[in-house]
Amino acid sequence: MQQWQWRLGWLVMLVAWVSLGLAPAQAQGATLNQALDQAPQGIKLDGVFTPGQAQGNVSRVKETANPLTQAVVVTDDVNQFGAIWSTEANYFDLTRDQQVSMWMYFDQDRDGYRVADGMAFVLQNDPAGLQAKPKFPGNRTSGETLGVWGVDFDRWNSSAQKIADSAIQRSWALEFDTFVNGSEQPGVAGSFDHDLAAAHIAVNYPAQANSYTMVLNRKWIFEKNYYAKMQHRGLIQATNSGQPLLADGQWHHVTLQWDAQKSQMTYSYNDKQPDRDANDQSQLVKAERRTVTIDQRIIDPQHTGKVRWGFTGATGAHAANNLVVFENVPDLVNSTATATLTNRTRGTVIQDGDRIRSGEQVELDYQLTYLGGKQSWERLEGKLHLPEHLDFTAGTVTDGTGTRTPLTADQLRGHQPLPLGTLTQHQPTAHLTLQGTVQDVAAVTDVAPHLSVFQSANGVGVATANTPGFKVYPHQELVVDLPQKAYTLYPEETTTILGRLHLKDGGPVVAHDDVWLYPVLNGRTLPRVPIRDGQIQWTPDPHQLKWGQNRVTLSARDAGGNVSPPVTVTITVVGTLTFETVSKRGSFQATRLMGHTQRVWHTNDWQLRVLDTRRSARPWQLQATATPLVDPQQVALAGQVIYRQGATERVLNQSPTVIYQGITTGDPVTDITQRWTATSGVGLQLGGSALAGTYHTTITWQLMDTPS
Repeated sequence: MQQWQWRLGWLVMLVAWVSLGLAPAQAQGATLNQALDQAPQGIKLDGVFTPGQAQGNVSRVKETANPLTQAVVVTDDVNQFGAIWSTEANYFDLTRDQQVSMWMYFDQDRDGYRVADGMAFVLQNDPAGLQAKPKFPGNRTSGETLGVWGVDFDRWNSSAQKIADSAIQRSWALEFDTFVNGSEQPGVAGSFDHDLAAAHIAVNYPAQANSYTMVLNRKWIFEKNYYAKMQHRGLIQATNSGQPLLADGQWHHVTLQWDAQKSQMTYSYNDKQPDRDANDQSQLVKAERRTVTIDQRIIDPQHTGKVRWGFTGATGAHAANNLVVFENVPDLVNSTATATLTNRTRGTVIQDGDRIRSGEQVELDYQLTYLGGKQSWERLEGKLHLPEHLDFTAGTVTDGTGTRTPLTADQLRGHQPLPLGTLTQHQPTAHLTLQGTVQDVAAVTDVAPHLSVFQSANGVGVATANTPGFKVYPHQELVVDLPQKAYTLYPEETTTILGRLHLKDGGPVVAHDDVWLYPVLNGRTLPRVPIRDGQIQWTPDPHQLKWGQNRVTLSARDAGGNVSPPVTVTITVVGTLTFETVSKRGSFQATRLMGHTQRVWHTNDWQLRVLDTRRSARPWQLQATATPLVDPQQVALAGQVIYRQGATERVLNQSPTVIYQGITTGDPVTDITQRWTATSGVGLQLGGSALAGTYHTTITWQLMDTPS
């Protein structure tokens, strides 16, 4: 009885294990079909690519739901190796500038199951040619190789060269790695990404020893065991935002540009966006670009100027549907398409994230350019996906010959393919130009980027162009309503101007964050201030207000470009009598005492300026008092402070003495010290018994708004 129970336990465990093994495979089949159904527009691959001839290669070409578009399925199950290579006639010419563009699909993590391992774009001149593959031992595969890197199953191996010798030879690889192989366990081929924390894109030479670093695992005491780390150059890595870089269930656009003169490859990831709803904007992965130099002596040691190119992939215990749709391949039909959306009302080109307003005039221009190749870009057709909330009412096609053809109403709405003729080396450019108006919207509306496709009728040449993503703001007739438009202030005083922003019909402004008040004071534009919930509050800086009348104009502007008519406010600063400048310290000339009565006069470090901004012809007086002259021990000096103006000399003591009388008729500033001479103004009258020393006095100035 006990023996039967033991066998039953084994049976239950076996059934559970088999079930767990089937679940990922079923999911793989579903997501493969979904990926093929959602594949972007690409090209036919007949005569362009051929599956690799290495034993066990699973890569194959599949039809997609998009007409004239085929996809390469690089891997779609566990423990696989896949490779697809260019044909002999479709080699990569290193002596000429080249461009390759494609859409890539990396599957999606789901229900706790992590897809793996990714794909690699490869340039190679391996003597094995179409049979090139890593040297896997027996029937084992290694997902971390991505079908191109070296194999690290030998835990006793301490040689990076041995790892390199097992890779595809004479190669350069751009990896798209969805699975972080960060193990420290020797002999399991799972440590290439030991120093990385997330999915990534990187490059290196698979068959070069310096692409790897061997690490001694010190956990093994009685024997030396090693694992290999890979050196990742030109790294693009997922951030810690939680948004996947690769395996997010979406198609991602990749462009590679080869600069033959510089021997440099520039790879751009997510440089175009597939069509998505505006609600999916948060899911977009930002575009990334890197440029690296390729040593042609490594990949083309015979200096042929040619390399075979294609994609490889591999999986281990985890599977993934890895697919590629080619859009542009070197020398077949090299072409580009660009979309330029212009705000004709403002005369500006609309960029990603810009704002436009209902009622504004726009123009959308698609430029198609044939760059060269073995074939012309023949019988070109455009399949437009136009941005929402733009009403296009007129448009023309200008083909390569310069012939202009107006568009029909259905063509303007993007309902019919647009014939664009044939582009050749001598007639390389065509334009598709649409004019229209921004629709009315009730609230701020996001419009996602939209992808249009331009393809030859034989499915060979494809180019795509994204319109920018933008925001549409409603047209609003803004009104700045201020209940008080005149203020009277004294100098150094301020106030807060209050009001309300509303629509011309009295309704509230459509709510959004970017609504600003723009003040202009006496012709000078001041910093804008936010308007929140329609409430206007602006406080002028008193130091920027001049005496008399100040003119302020206030207008409101929202982020959509709606501007209110300006409203004028008058701020009158009435007069006052005050000191504009008073020195806190002043000194007298150093003097040699002669033993008899003598006078000592001020130096030039005194400042005393009176500001009178009252009505003209108002008299005023300046009075002064002075404390006795004493030294630090409070010993008095035999002398006194005096003030001389013209022929009149007065002694300053602790009783107020009038030293100046003025009437302001023009300039409101009177500079008292400027009127002093070398022997007038503040001075000292010293007696014959005065002793040498350092003395001080405190002089108090007082302005009197009284007649003389």
